[in-house]
Amino acid sequence: MPLTSSISQTSQMKREPRLITAKFGDGYEQNTPDGINNVKEVWNVTWDNLTSADCATLENTWKTTRYGCDYVTWTPPLPAPLNIQKKYRIVSLDMVADSGTLYSYNAVVEQAFDI
Repeated sequence: MPLTSSISQTSQMKREPRLITAKFGDGYEQNTPDGINNVKEVWNVTWDNLTSADCATLENTWKTTRYGCDYVTWTPPLPAPLNIQKKYRIVSLDMVADSGTLYSYNAVVEQAFDI
């Protein structure tokens, strides 16, 4: 992940489990995990106060990962022992012009389970 030192403290993570659910006519249901990697992390990552050169770095990373087809490796800002390097796919990348020459980027990145 590029520019890790510029990632904002407001970045957020959520976990999304994938389940297989069987619903019964009496209102009961049963759930089971869908595969071995059924819980993935999805981050809303924010970079603040970026220069034009920083913007170019983020845009180039977006392009070199083929717009979300490939992944980047990143150690998310989590407490130990959760702060391990994982693979993430950049799902979307949005730019905001803050003022004259400063910009912010927001990205949605989701954990990738890839070979």
